Amino acid sequence: MLLEEMAKELVTYTSDLVGGRTINIMNTEGIIIASTEEHRIGSFHQGALDAVRTGKPVAIEPEEVSRYPGAKQGYNMPIRIDGDIIGVIGIFGTPSEIRPLAQLLEVFAVKYYQLEAMTVPRLAEMELRSRLLRNLLFPTSAAAGNTRMLMQELHFQLHFPATLAVVADSRGSEDPSWAANLTRIFREKKLISPEKDLWSAENNTMVILAAGDGFAAAARRSGLLAPEGRYTVCIGDLCEDVKDVPRSFEQAVTLNAINTQGFMDISDPGKRCRYLIRHTAEREAAYFERYLGRLEKECPEEELRILLGIAAVYYDESHSVSKAASRLFIHKNTLQYRMKKLESVLGIADWPEFRKEYLVRLLIECYERKQGLRTLLK
Repeated sequence: MLLEEMAKELVTYTSDLVGGRTINIMNTEGIIIASTEEHRIGSFHQGALDAVRTGKPVAIEPEEVSRYPGAKQGYNMPIRIDGDIIGVIGIFGTPSEIRPLAQLLEVFAVKYYQLEAMTVPRLAEMELRSRLLRNLLFPTSAAAGNTRMLMQELHFQLHFPATLAVVADSRGSEDPSWAANLTRIFREKKLISPEKDLWSAENNTMVILAAGDGFAAAARRSGLLAPEGRYTVCIGDLCEDVKDVPRSFEQAVTLNAINTQGFMDISDPGKRCRYLIRHTAEREAAYFERYLGRLEKECPEEELRILLGIAAVYYDESHSVSKAASRLFIHKNTLQYRMKKLESVLGIADWPEFRKEYLVRLLIECYERKQGLRTLLK
């Protein structure tokens, strides 16, 4: 691992350790590669070069600064890894006062570097596994060849049938360690295994391709699912081979976009119906926008929201006026009046009931998608 790759973070951490003092890290050519004084990055530091050449600390007293071009008073310690000098860390101040701090920083820098060096191979493998999964989710002719190469590099074999799941953080956490924590939890609960499964996380969402058909049941038993738990899980159709992965992924992503519960599996008839409605609304958005345009022209925004919300409850209650009115805390006549107004504005009053419901349900999906999810009365 190159010192340059971690120098900026190392400077930030070490400066905090010593009360915000100026810290520099130089390479073996005496060039400052990271500094709390950013304007000095890229400049030459004679004291650092002397430390590299002699293998000894270089203390620069205030009266000696002129002898060390690019340097200030302070103490500069070589950074050694397995006996080899890989750079120099320097701290500003009077040498006699800061020598113990400089020695502490040198030890910290070495341990930090060693830890990062051990971590990088693991991170590289994680990136390769993520890339392999992306190739499966978004297949191209080039991706097919890359997939074979990645599997050989990782010594990984795909197992089918497999379950495609999208896992989301219901709290919308911005914690950068979210994915690592979720991976650890899922592995502890044996929901995923690096020997058989692939996963990748981005923007508080994790995509998992899990071997077999047991992931959905295991996730429901885990106690991790909202509302009691923290996470939501959406499952696409079971993948019988690699060609099924993109379609199952699209299904799980769509379910995730409309998920108001902790768990949605497209194998459930009700969830598949919700998927088909949303999928159709997205595919035919231009057509339904024309109908929405009529409503937006004739109805103020609040009235439009109420009309579509009432329709959603009315259909959820299987066209029962009394049940829908009771659920909405309105009079039955009010519900019937508003349903008639909705149909009249849309110009569908004479349509068969099934066709009316089909159109309005799709309009509701378009409206929710346009305004942001969960905007209507439910």
